[in-house]
Amino acid sequence: YGARPAGPDNGRGVPAQHAFGARPAGAVLHGFLRKALEAKSPAGLPLLVRRSVFSFPSPKAFRTMPLLQIGLILLAVGCAQAQTPHAASPLSKSLNSAKGLRRVAPENYPAFLDDLDLASLPKALQSTLDWWEAVDPKTPIPFGGQTVLAERIQKTFRRFLQLLAQSPSRLPQEIPKEFLIFESVGEGESGAVTWTGYFEAQIEASRLPQSSYRFPLYRRPPDLRHPYFTRREIDLEGALTGQNLELAWALSPAEVFFLQTQGSGWLKLPDSQAGPQTRVEPALPDHSRVPQEVRVLFAGHNGHPYRSVRQRLIEEGKIPPDSTASQVLQYLKSQSPAVQYEILAHNPRYSFFQLSAQDSPPTGTLGLPLTPGRSIAIDAAVLPLGALGFISSTKPVADEEGRLLRTEPFTRFGVTQDTGGALRGPGRADLFWGRGVRAQAEAGAMLFPGKLYFLLLAPEKKKK
Repeated sequence: YGARPAGPDNGRGVPAQHAFGARPAGAVLHGFLRKALEAKSPAGLPLLVRRSVFSFPSPKAFRTMPLLQIGLILLAVGCAQAQTPHAASPLSKSLNSAKGLRRVAPENYPAFLDDLDLASLPKALQSTLDWWEAVDPKTPIPFGGQTVLAERIQKTFRRFLQLLAQSPSRLPQEIPKEFLIFESVGEGESGAVTWTGYFEAQIEASRLPQSSYRFPLYRRPPDLRHPYFTRREIDLEGALTGQNLELAWALSPAEVFFLQTQGSGWLKLPDSQAGPQTRVEPALPDHSRVPQEVRVLFAGHNGHPYRSVRQRLIEEGKIPPDSTASQVLQYLKSQSPAVQYEILAHNPRYSFFQLSAQDSPPTGTLGLPLTPGRSIAIDAAVLPLGALGFISSTKPVADEEGRLLRTEPFTRFGVTQDTGGALRGPGRADLFWGRGVRAQAEAGAMLFPGKLYFLLLAPEKKKK
């Protein structure tokens, strides 16, 4: 194992004099084991073994460990299989997405009417086109049972943007002439896609633990590997305790989970914490005043599969089968923290957060800003990511205070810019609603069947 460069802090809080070199045997063994554990899959080792090394504050303290315990740790490290996260790019996910699409016959085309102000559409389209233009135009892309080149996707976005700029009112007439239409095969005989919503959540939180704020949000651990500690190990067994990874503290485990399922959001700090900082706070931006609201973004997950807490509660008869995300949250918050943790441990997946500048927008899997009402999250294993889509479903309508008024059918154009752990198969899709009380109410109440169509520019006709 090579040594990290000596310095005040070698990246893990280890003083410079502990860098590899002329060191006592106990210090060398301590450093070896830490590096070995970092190189292996942490989740492949018993929790006691993992914590035995990382909980020792110094090599000097490590020398007090019984010889038998050291031997057991060495054996466990040697037996653990090295695993590194699969760094699949968004494009590589898109390359395997042909099986979830089928061609739509012209007589079954939707009307291509858009219920939103079309001014929000060009920005979402242009950012996705910019993403595609960084891809080699000759890259083959499976799309609805055929293989097209990336340049065909690029041309699809360019032509649609041209039509949108020239005469948006004529889109319903021009699209059938110039584009091929595909649809998600959906689920069951009906081929329906179940539409849900997501948004930038806001929860009350504190930058310091207090009597009411006792449940931590963690930032990305420096030794994150896939798979990493499970939710049960983190929440119930304290796998990350004492590592100074707490970004903030929430009022309940359910609210931490709620923020994780949305992927990004805002922390509303108590008024007393919106004034000047009184101590060094590495987890917060370096401002002379701490804002009353702090934005947090997704910073990675532990590599475990997503398991639906909602579905488990339905199967156990705890909530009705048609319960929305908001109703699931309310049920969880009605339980004690210990019960919340036990229920949430059903889902081993765990997400980490990072702080973000307040003026930076939330981004999706493609790394592009999400557009409220336009950005779509899908399962990129079966549906194309970075594609021009068209939605047909039912939406909730709320007022500015978040009171639900009615539901109504809607159709609109969108772009598949994001993915989600809960989205499995061609029968699930998620629509991004933005931020605020109304967005939360409408996204939380969205659980309706519908359709998801995809547009692809028709091939140029060969001249005779």
